[in-house]
Amino acid sequence: MKASGWGFKSVSIRIKLLVVLLVLSILPLIVSTVFFSGYLRYISQSDNQQIQQDVAQLNIFRLDEWLQLKISSMEELINLHPEFKTGDPKVLLPILKMIDDSDRQIEGFNLIKANGEGVDVNNVAINIADRDYFKKMQQTKKPVVSDMLVSKKTGKYVLPIAVPILDNSGNLAGLVSATVSPDTLTKLTESIKVAQTGFGYIISGNGEYYTYPDKERIGKKAADFEKNPSARDALKTILENPNGTVTYTDGFRLLSPISLSSRF
Repeated sequence: MKASGWGFKSVSIRIKLLVVLLVLSILPLIVSTVFFSGYLRYISQSDNQQIQQDVAQLNIFRLDEWLQLKISSMEELINLHPEFKTGDPKVLLPILKMIDDSDRQIEGFNLIKANGEGVDVNNVAINIADRDYFKKMQQTKKPVVSDMLVSKKTGKYVLPIAVPILDNSGNLAGLVSATVSPDTLTKLTESIKVAQTGFGYIISGNGEYYTYPDKERIGKKAADFEKNPSARDALKTILENPNGTVTYTDGFRLLSPISLSSRF
């Protein structure tokens, strides 16, 4: 009986020992599993953000390149035709009309004098003396890409690209401007795809939509459509920073250069 009792105790001790050893062996496995799961999740999130940021940067480069191409074409046109310094619409409008007919991405060209008065390609009078981009060109005598504004002629949103005409002394003799429709910008951004449902759009440095799948938002403040407090905070961060990423509870957004006029 004693031997039998001792055997039972030995078995119990062995079982307890096995249980302890099992726990000791499983515990590091659990800890390592939790650690690597968290680590891999962090790596996956970081990689995902980097991929999306790379997508944004690539499309920013494409948009900058497109804008610079338009500016370079207008500069080359002015350089090839010294008569632009005269500002004579009878001589210059046929040239602009020919360019206007050949460039489907531009809504229209305008010939402007140094005082802000001018005409469009159809010789309809316009005046942009009160426009901020015109005042900026007067100061800098360099190409300017305006923030989006409402056209005085059509009443629609446009984004003007203006290139100066300088006289022989380097003074502002006038400018040639091209107006870009939001529809053209939308075509440039609608190819941006992020994961399965993400998409790209452009907002100005003032927080106004340049492009968006819902065209009713174009020209309006993005903040007016952000009801979630976390999303509004994310938008504020976007407007205050030149680049980076920001995450909020409704999803993930990218930061990118957002004021087109500041690029030139």
